[in-house]
Amino acid sequence: MSPIRPTPRMRRTLRTVPGILGADEGRSSAVWPGLTTDQLGDHSVVSIDPGLYSEAAIYKAAYWFTDRYYVFLDRAQEGRIVVELRAKETSGGDLRIACAEFCNALIDFRVRDIVAKETMPIREALVTKAFMEGVPQSGLQGAISDERHLAKK
Repeated sequence: MSPIRPTPRMRRTLRTVPGILGADEGRSSAVWPGLTTDQLGDHSVVSIDPGLYSEAAIYKAAYWFTDRYYVFLDRAQEGRIVVELRAKETSGGDLRIACAEFCNALIDFRVRDIVAKETMPIREALVTKAFMEGVPQSGLQGAISDERHLAKK
């Protein structure tokens, strides 16, 4: 099966997708914008603006992909974080889809971070209340031990 040759319109469309680098970054031959081939085989490259995604979100997304892909992280001269995905198996999945899924995973982990920060006070209050219910309190009204009851006779 011959590789798909992108049309100029496809190139423009894919270049407008945030985070996906074009293949003409100079490292290897182009098969598809964002998908390149070198001596080691096909790989997909995603360039991430660290202003949009926290380092924790980037590492979480990268770790999420390590079961199916070799993931390489690097920092470009412009300060952007470059993620390279390579399929672990030669018959691995479509790297273009993996690239898009990686971008979705970045958003997922970023939103999880936002929600965790927004709900932290509520979560801490619930955990504190749950642990306080298990702590015995002194001076319970109406509780008489067996020893006191027997001592009065």
